[in-house]
Amino acid sequence: MTPSDALPQDDAFPFSVTRSDPSRVLFLYAGNRPQQAFYYKSAMESDPDSGLSVQAVSLDQAGHLDFSKYAFVVLNDPGELERGIAQPLCAYVSRGGAVLIGIGPNTILAGRVPLSSDPISGTHQIQGAGFIDEQHPAVLGIGHFENVQFSEAAWITPKPTARVVAKLANGSPLLLDERMGEGKALILAATLDNTNSDLPLHTSFVAFVVQSGHYLAGLEDTTTSVTVGTPVALRHTRDQSTA
Repeated sequence: MTPSDALPQDDAFPFSVTRSDPSRVLFLYAGNRPQQAFYYKSAMESDPDSGLSVQAVSLDQAGHLDFSKYAFVVLNDPGELERGIAQPLCAYVSRGGAVLIGIGPNTILAGRVPLSSDPISGTHQIQGAGFIDEQHPAVLGIGHFENVQFSEAAWITPKPTARVVAKLANGSPLLLDERMGEGKALILAATLDNTNSDLPLHTSFVAFVVQSGHYLAGLEDTTTSVTVGTPVALRHTRDQSTA
């Protein structure tokens, strides 16, 4: 360091660098429709610094998977989950895992959100987003979904403890954040493909996929100071013994 001074001990600053492979994200699609993962996988992997890679698997083949090996799980319009998949998924999330759920026609027909069991009472007419909580880490810096049109988005009745992160123009929930035991669930009232919105066709989709992925995987920057009243997650790991 220049210029030097009378204290040479502070002329160097040691630091360490940890190299790690990208964490895996499990995208579960219903039936024989692997194309459901196309937009989400493309958006995530378009950012070389996301630190996340997406593996797409059919729900029919998910029964033998160890969910704990994934940073989080994505469910895109799964409909009514079979008990053999719903139970281990609930256990995974409750122990500190995370899930992103996109709602589409199959799930609307089932009448409730998988895992959380929030009631779905119908759909909305075509409309845009009306409100986004810009302080929530899942949507930090993504904008306001400008010009995005949501057609037949699900009408979800959230739990009183759920945090409404985004709303449609008529004030109904578009994106919910719910706690499930030690874990968390993000619930989007639309699919993660172009089934009932044109969200994947807008640049804000890439930002949403990456930013929400960091939040669910626990990769968001740790805040050192917060404003009074701001919710703060005290544990960012699935290890129950961690302070």
